[in-house]
Amino acid sequence: MPSVLPLARGPSTGGSTRQYDWHLFLTIEERQAVRKKIKQAYTSSCKSYEDLLETVVAIEEELLHISTPSRLDYFKSGCQYDRRVVEKRKQLEGELALGGEEEEAAAAKKPKL
Repeated sequence: MPSVLPLARGPSTGGSTRQYDWHLFLTIEERQAVRKKIKQAYTSSCKSYEDLLETVVAIEEELLHISTPSRLDYFKSGCQYDRRVVEKRKQLEGELALGGEEEEAAAAKKPKL
């Protein structure tokens, strides 16, 4: 029996176009590597908090503009962006808390000189 790969419907142009949903094939490590590259790009290009904020806001607005299907969705997403930021901060704080515990456990296991 042939293996079945996840499919997603592509944009319809009159017929039913199918394509593979590549998002399903990304590993956590691949996503983390891309995040690291993005962080390095910001670190090397933005010399102040204001530079960083201005750059991030411009990139996020461009992504919002490209990804929303309608003008109404664009404005709705923009008006509700604070929720997205709060949720992401909660996620990241949870990751940082877990990472901090792991670092403390590793440091406790190291022999002291």
